Amino acid sequence: MQKYLHALLSATALVTAFAAPAIAADAVAPAADALYTAENPFAGFYIGVHAGGSSSTADETSVHHEVDWSDSDGNWGGMYATTDGAFSQEATGYLAGVQAGANIVANGFLIGAEVRASLSSEASGIVESDDCWDGDFVCDGDFDYTDLYLDRAYSIDSLVLAQGKIGFATEQFAAYATAGLAMGHVDLYSAYLLGTGDSEVGSFASVLDTSAWVPGYTVGLGAEVMVADDVSVGLSYNYIDYGTVETEGLVDFDAQDGTGAGYGWRTDHITQQVVSAQINKFF
Repeated sequence: MQKYLHALLSATALVTAFAAPAIAADAVAPAADALYTAENPFAGFYIGVHAGGSSSTADETSVHHEVDWSDSDGNWGGMYATTDGAFSQEATGYLAGVQAGANIVANGFLIGAEVRASLSSEASGIVESDDCWDGDFVCDGDFDYTDLYLDRAYSIDSLVLAQGKIGFATEQFAAYATAGLAMGHVDLYSAYLLGTGDSEVGSFASVLDTSAWVPGYTVGLGAEVMVADDVSVGLSYNYIDYGTVETEGLVDFDAQDGTGAGYGWRTDHITQQVVSAQINKFF
């Protein structure tokens, strides 16, 4: 009897050993499904569109131009100009674009990632400085100029954000903080204008107009409301810091009938703020 009892117990233990993992998996699977595929409408992949406004500030640290020129009459000239110091410009505009991302919602806790791309009309317009004839300017040649002005302008016409999200979500509302990387397409313009009086300013012009994709970082906030089973509307705010932006290139030169060649650069610290409304479709 003991022999058969021992065999029965051994068989029961063997069956239990093989069955236990399957039973445990069956027990854990529903809990995992409830946790990660929670029936929250903000969970999953989404695509959408956005539109809004933006503003930025360019705090200039340096502008430098140097050119040499001559004309058909044998006149010649050269200019070396550097302007340093605090000079701030502001730009505003509208933007619109698309976004795509994905969220995971677990027990009301939301984490996600999103990429958005925008086209922007943000531009500063040309701002003219006061007469900046000083010790950082050298002008030699067959002319006699007494006034030097510096025109500045910049624009940001495109923007790409890749950011993470962390926050909370109910079945109707989600709010989150964002942080990530930014890329802005920035155009920087500067022109030195020389003349012999206000009425003649512009008779000699050295123009630098360059553009580049500039990296930066972004932090922000967002909130969305579910207005249908798989559609949300919301608002977002992003602060973007591009750091110190330097563009350089050949200087376009115009001095009455003269022709010339030159080189220059402009350095600014640029920050931007964006507020946009959005609509997302979840899948």
